[in-house]
Amino acid sequence: MKLFIIPACILFFQTITGAKSTGELPVVAQVDLNRYLGKWYEIATIPMRFQKGCTCVTAEYSLKDNGRIKVVNSCHKDSPAGPFKSVTGQAKVVKGSNNAKLKVSFF
Repeated sequence: MKLFIIPACILFFQTITGAKSTGELPVVAQVDLNRYLGKWYEIATIPMRFQKGCTCVTAEYSLKDNGRIKVVNSCHKDSPAGPFKSVTGQAKVVKGSNNAKLKVSFF
């Protein structure tokens, strides 16, 4: 049954978002980075490996002196009162994307 559910969910997601099977998701024409900066609260997710057991997930974006963007992802493990966990990385704007795409690195 699980083997059916996963492909069905992917197909449903692609259908409602208009995503192509190449894995590329549609993006807006441009983004005002000053409005993008700040703390964002996760309300829904497709969990990534490093988010296993996370709840109360946030992502905070701030502009660095070198023009890149500091990214701090954080959560509490297993419950809102669980241990706090965070990881810091950086992002750079993908050339030609009008700030609509960021390449994020945590390593």
